[in-house]
Amino acid sequence: MMVFKTVLNDAVRLNNLLKNPVKGYPELKEPPRDLTYWSKEEIKTFFEYVKNDPFYDLYVVTLNTGMRLGEILGLMCDKVHFVNGQIAVSRSLGRRGLKHTTKTHKSRFIPMNAKVRTILEKRFKERLNDQFVFTEANGDHLDYNHVTERHFMVAQGEAGLSKIICFHYLRHTFASHFMMNGGNLYTLQKLLGHSDIQTTMIYAHLDADFLRYFIDLIRFE
Repeated sequence: MMVFKTVLNDAVRLNNLLKNPVKGYPELKEPPRDLTYWSKEEIKTFFEYVKNDPFYDLYVVTLNTGMRLGEILGLMCDKVHFVNGQIAVSRSLGRRGLKHTTKTHKSRFIPMNAKVRTILEKRFKERLNDQFVFTEANGDHLDYNHVTERHFMVAQGEAGLSKIICFHYLRHTFASHFMMNGGNLYTLQKLLGHSDIQTTMIYAHLDADFLRYFIDLIRFE
């Protein structure tokens, strides 16, 4: 229904249709999907296989920051701040090219951990241009579809992983392990760039202390 409504909205925008006949029609209810993410063992297996892969740095930075694919592909050198140890996320490179905004149209800042900082410092020394951080061997920006279909999906199969995930689930993996290692929902919301805390709440059950804290608010002796 979402796809159908989008097609009709585009038709109206392009003056091929006077109005969208299904505007306001409710979207069909779907059962909630299970939260899919990699375990520590699966992460280790994948990284062992891709350690000499040209996309290794991209995978590591993605998994350590929770950035969306478009955000990591659109990351430029001017948004990496080594002085304060932060990455400014304000662009996105997708199927339709570079956009100077994110999915939520809001910029955010993600601190670098030691691993991310080491990788980015190395890439700055070896960079092929003054724009994109992650590039093809000739310096061109990476293709959104090629990264997922020709590289990431293929590498998982070759690594022998039984749980094949789409690239976006690296973001789920980051968020899931953040919560399981003692993170909190408010901080995670800021790191992921969610406009609504309800979106971040899908990770709440991974915090063993989350529900325990609230249940302790009521105690009858």
